[in-house]
Amino acid sequence: MGRRDPVTPEYDTWNIDHDEYNRAEYVGVMGVGEPVFYDPETRSTFRGRAHPDDERITPIEGSEESLGAEETIGQAIERLGEKTGWDSLSEFAREHLESDDQQNESN
Repeated sequence: MGRRDPVTPEYDTWNIDHDEYNRAEYVGVMGVGEPVFYDPETRSTFRGRAHPDDERITPIEGSEESLGAEETIGQAIERLGEKTGWDSLSEFAREHLESDDQQNESN
């Protein structure tokens, strides 16, 4: 579970160039190579453009996707992954996917 992808930087410590997303959680890297973040305040995900030289992320305008009224972050991660797949997932994303799986098994 604590596996780190040697090719993909861990974006969870990088700065995001937007005050609105100061509490965003790093989710992973989509199959198109863009990092994805989850903002708990707006219950939405957004893609970012990575700037490795100074370890910062610029949100891609128009990439925000709100979670459905009853949708969990784990379900949103699965939905996003269906579009292009995931190159890598953060520990945050894996925990939410596992949490949803465990909840589904108990129902």
